[in-house]
Amino acid sequence: MNNTTTLHTDDDGMLDVGVALRAFDIVRRFGAKQEGWYVLDDIRVQPSYDGYTLYLANDDGCLSVFFHHKFSAEFSSQRDYERFLQKLEYIDKTRYGTGGHA
Repeated sequence: MNNTTTLHTDDDGMLDVGVALRAFDIVRRFGAKQEGWYVLDDIRVQPSYDGYTLYLANDDGCLSVFFHHKFSAEFSSQRDYERFLQKLEYIDKTRYGTGGHA
């Protein structure tokens, strides 16, 4: 990831942290483990060593979700960030997820 910039932090109005958390769990449960990351549908996830930060990434950037639903998103462009969020929603709604419904 070259030339990444922090585009969003905390409440940007675009990220539903619940979707990100559910997508993280789906990728962790059903993804293949590769080099310390779980990978599913081109999304990679990994918790921090203490479990307080979750990393969700693809080739265009990385979303870090911190304790109390704070987050930081570093992507090459706004468009890359938006596509990433759409992929998380896809995983949440169609890849083993419930779409927010238990």
